[in-house]
Amino acid sequence: MNNKNKVAITGMGVICAIANNNDEFLASLKNGNDGIKKITIFSTEGYRTDNAGMIDFDPLKEDKKNNPEHDRCLFLLEHASNLAINDSKLHLEPDTAYNYGVSFATSLGCVDFLEKYIIGKDSGINGENKKEQLNNLLFIPHNVPTAYLAEKYNFTGPSFTVDTACASGTNSIGYAYDKIANNECEIMVTGGVDVVNLLSYSGFSSMMNLTQTKCAPFDVNRTGLVLGEAAAVFIFENYESAKKRGAKIYAEVCGYGLSNDAFHETQPDPNAGGAIRAISKALKESQVAPEKIDYINAHGTGTKFNDLMEGVAIKEVFKNVQNKPKISSTKAAMGHALGAAGAIEFAACLMAIKHSFLPPTLNLEESHELMSEYNFVPQKSLECNVDYAMSNSFGFAGNCSSIVLKKTEV
Repeated sequence: MNNKNKVAITGMGVICAIANNNDEFLASLKNGNDGIKKITIFSTEGYRTDNAGMIDFDPLKEDKKNNPEHDRCLFLLEHASNLAINDSKLHLEPDTAYNYGVSFATSLGCVDFLEKYIIGKDSGINGENKKEQLNNLLFIPHNVPTAYLAEKYNFTGPSFTVDTACASGTNSIGYAYDKIANNECEIMVTGGVDVVNLLSYSGFSSMMNLTQTKCAPFDVNRTGLVLGEAAAVFIFENYESAKKRGAKIYAEVCGYGLSNDAFHETQPDPNAGGAIRAISKALKESQVAPEKIDYINAHGTGTKFNDLMEGVAIKEVFKNVQNKPKISSTKAAMGHALGAAGAIEFAACLMAIKHSFLPPTLNLEESHELMSEYNFVPQKSLECNVDYAMSNSFGFAGNCSSIVLKKTEV
């Protein structure tokens, strides 16, 4: 018997390569828009590629007057969090703020400040730049986005920062779910943020992970990933409280699963042990049978090893299901947003459930022979009722996570 509180998602705010707000996000997913474009914020000369999933305006110019201290990370976070709070129509009560918490994900945090510090240090610290360098240091810790949200909304409950590489966003959402499901909080702000920057771009380029053509998850000719940037913020509430105040409810979080494959720092276990455990745990905690899952938003990076590993995991967990779930990866359209990837893909699942359609996998022309039996959604979105959806995230160092959502009152 599950005695946990039901958890409702009542607000969402999204900014990414294909959208600057929620309505644009929905339209872009339905239309199969491609947000991959040329990088202009730093020089890509000498690197493997010159494109990424970039937002379509310069946040530093937009935000410079009102918040001169912001970097790209904080601007995206400010924008998405405002969208989420407004979307939820939540009236925050100062007297109960102790029961409101924040669980947020990032792989790199305010990385622009780190880059400034490194450049400044190389140039030598003196009286003229000492104050600026000290300010840069203050914004380097990865808990800055979480602390920023807690201070912005005066949330004095639990404050938790997640950095489990590419699984961070899903992990942070799972933690927020736990806090409400276990009656420790009434409201949680959760999600993830990461930006395209020279540090991560250089790292992925040196590992030869970036495609020189197009990102094509699960395609037989896939050649690698494309980086992206995003902020996705969600408002989680106790379901009964949300219903009582007449809130719009996107969906319910049913449960999630975490694991580690303990295999390699960057390469996934080809036998998919960690992924199988995470997906199985998510289904078990959710009390949802595999055959009920209508749609899986796959981690689907477009790299050789990751896509095969995830295919092995899905095949094993759903091997006895006659009508296999539909599968797509939205990374080909938005890029891989690292710590925000799980959050932006969670948002895609919410849109799929709320608006009865499946986002496509762009550039998927011919699936790998080992995955030919899967129900991929290639190239174009598909109208489809979605009662239950799953989102998978798998990161460096073996981090595996999976989360299950369902339509309200199913």
